[in-house]
Amino acid sequence: MTDEPTCCSIHPEDVAGWQCSNESCKQPLCGKCTARLLKLFTCCTCGGPARPITVSRRAKSRAYWFAAAVRYPFGAGLPLALAMAVGIAVLGFAAGLIESHPHQLDGIAGAARICLAAGYVLVTIDRTARGAETGVLVRFARTVVATLVLWLPVALHVVLLGVPGSAASHDWALWLFAALTLIYLPLVLAVAVTDISFVDVANPFRMFDYMLRLGKTYVITLVAATLLVALSVVGAAAAAAIRQAIPTPILRDAVAQLPMLAGLAMLGHVIGMLAHVHGDSIGWGSAELFVDPLFPHMVAEGRRKLAARPAVEASADAAPTTTAQIALVPPRERSDAAKLSAALKAEELARALRIYESRDSWNPASIEDRHLVTLAKAAARAWKLTLAQRLLAEACGRSGRSVGPALLALAQLHADVLKEPAKAREIYARVVSEFPGTDVAKLAAAQLAAAGPAITA
Repeated sequence: MTDEPTCCSIHPEDVAGWQCSNESCKQPLCGKCTARLLKLFTCCTCGGPARPITVSRRAKSRAYWFAAAVRYPFGAGLPLALAMAVGIAVLGFAAGLIESHPHQLDGIAGAARICLAAGYVLVTIDRTARGAETGVLVRFARTVVATLVLWLPVALHVVLLGVPGSAASHDWALWLFAALTLIYLPLVLAVAVTDISFVDVANPFRMFDYMLRLGKTYVITLVAATLLVALSVVGAAAAAAIRQAIPTPILRDAVAQLPMLAGLAMLGHVIGMLAHVHGDSIGWGSAELFVDPLFPHMVAEGRRKLAARPAVEASADAAPTTTAQIALVPPRERSDAAKLSAALKAEELARALRIYESRDSWNPASIEDRHLVTLAKAAARAWKLTLAQRLLAEACGRSGRSVGPALLALAQLHADVLKEPAKAREIYARVVSEFPGTDVAKLAAAQLAAAGPAITA
């Protein structure tokens, strides 16, 4: 991890974006000296694994992160904001259609809009801290537990004493509770999306300890959050003027929600930054985890250093597909196979997956081994995990040249998507033992080494 750029050892005129992990090499590498295989990088000099040179997220200024929050609603957060705006507009339109008397459902529709807006903020916090990881519902449950200390007293007050009346504005206890809520809520929402246990996340003493650790950073976050809440209120107040300017019913309501949603998106992004940048201060791993590539847009364009694969006995399973085997394939399936191959060649993976799924079964002679691996990756991206596993298992069972990459892809599927690290380590170990000296074995060994000695032992 470094805060300063390093020059490539082979091309001194270029900055390095990776460093070789091989003990006998350890060279800083530019994009020309680094090759990419699947999600892993290798050194073009020695063939060893290469790791991105990273910079601590804390090394970037607060102005950088605040600017990222301001840009978020107009960039990565725009699709979700548009969907939320349309959802709120459709909700209001439906309430207006089904009510039998004017304003009969205003209260219910208003409560539903508040719930949608709150859910939007929570999703934004989660995406900022964790990206598109699975398990959002579990983290939402963690949020409910984490905020127990806030909403439970309110619920008891309403049940036992009723809703506070007009005299509530003079009740200092309610004002004190509101102030504590404003101070406590941003942190607990950020902590709830981490992997901290339910017991710890519901412990207010632990939360105040995290506040002390964050110190000035949390004070600045509170100030920014307060300003963004005010911005959201102003955006909501401007909705009436926007509705008057647009005659189309659903469109005007959707557009009217956008200023408020933009403010809420910035608010969620600022809160999510507490976990994304300062996760180690709130008990979410060590500081080495909260880093970014020094040059995130640098492309590894080098050619891999190939290692000779040990000779293996030829088997009937590994034999190439013959003309006689292809002739046994029905004409309709041959036509579909040609379309599938063309879609894969054009990198139209979604279309290729649809073509593959259009048939109940395929003759092994119709699809190449490497195409099975590519289809499996497309299925994993589409969250068709059972299909992805079946495709990779079929590729592994053919005993062809794609067995190594198929096993590597299967291990990555278990590690990154299925969250089964033990199974992933088992497959990585199999790759190392069955394909010694090859690129896939080096990459598998690098993954086992990255897991730590306690795991690889």
